[in-house]
Amino acid sequence: MIQVLCRSGDGLVSNVVYALLGVSAMSRVHKSATILQQLGAICSLAERTSWAAVMSWNSLGGWLQSTVRALPAEYLRQGEAETLVPLWLNALASAASDYLASKTCADASTDHAYMQGKGGRTLKRIIRDFVETHRNFPNPT
Repeated sequence: MIQVLCRSGDGLVSNVVYALLGVSAMSRVHKSATILQQLGAICSLAERTSWAAVMSWNSLGGWLQSTVRALPAEYLRQGEAETLVPLWLNALASAASDYLASKTCADASTDHAYMQGKGGRTLKRIIRDFVETHRNFPNPT
């Protein structure tokens, strides 16, 4: 899975962000936040292994940065490009930490740990705010 992400992670992150900019994106907020949370969890796990050189928070940050740079200028407010990636990365780190912590608890027997905890809720709120403030822009496709 890490090899696949290393080869196509940039495209995955880009597609998630572009999906959020499309028509009726509010229905995709939870799914997109969950995908990004899982990418963050993979980055956290990979940090402790030999895969850290190819799959890391730097990789995820780079993918987000290249996606933001590729957006047409009219999609972002003045100065938003500089603040968006650090904001999302902080929220992703917190959401990933929450998810991994929920998986290590003895009573975490279900797979419904997505978007649980303060970090997950914050990530979902940040993504929802992004979608709401970018609703009136034309579809990038």
